[in-house]
Amino acid sequence: MDSEDFPRVLSLLSHELRGPLGVMRGYLRLLDQGAARLSEHQQLAISKALTASDRAAELLTQASTLAQMAREQTPLDLSTSRIGEILSAAIERVTLPPEPVLTLGIDGDTTTSVRADQTLLAAALASLITAVVRAQPVNGEIRLSVARAAGDGNGITLSMTALGPSAVTSTTALDLKRGGLGLDLPIAAMLVGAHGGTVEELREDANYAGVVVWLPSLP
Repeated sequence: MDSEDFPRVLSLLSHELRGPLGVMRGYLRLLDQGAARLSEHQQLAISKALTASDRAAELLTQASTLAQMAREQTPLDLSTSRIGEILSAAIERVTLPPEPVLTLGIDGDTTTSVRADQTLLAAALASLITAVVRAQPVNGEIRLSVARAAGDGNGITLSMTALGPSAVTSTTALDLKRGGLGLDLPIAAMLVGAHGGTVEELREDANYAGVVVWLPSLP
């Protein structure tokens, strides 16, 4: 199977799984409608199963989205936007956990302009921020720092980390298999790529420390 088959397989998988998943969800809803006749334990089991089936449906939708993007069927509505505006829109999409207690802050040259589909790029950045949020073991602040790319007058780097710059020792390819995020990371990476950018992971020695995004910018 070559790379051109990848989106076709994703589309087929999404299509074929929707049928049996729909049947299961239908029967679960029938059981849920008669929940008054069930024990508390049975009601809880049905509720958990419905939640899991909803998540499975979301993953199938993500698979369809990824297939469309792989076929370059996701049109971008490009306009000139300040990166600070896009970051603010991304932060609004991020749900912070009750524990650990985390805050999100923006610094750097946020007035730099980029050509972007603001809605789609904000969604991609929100997914990347969420991955960093979920990796934090203790209370702290995650900094979203914008800087002109070194030696590149037409690019910016956007780092997302809870560590100071001196603590980051290296970058590696983005791990698309990071658990608990569904297909958010592959979709985010494709969206950044569609904007001419790249995504890498930040490392503190061998440990995950965040992500860094490079995007082309306007003079």
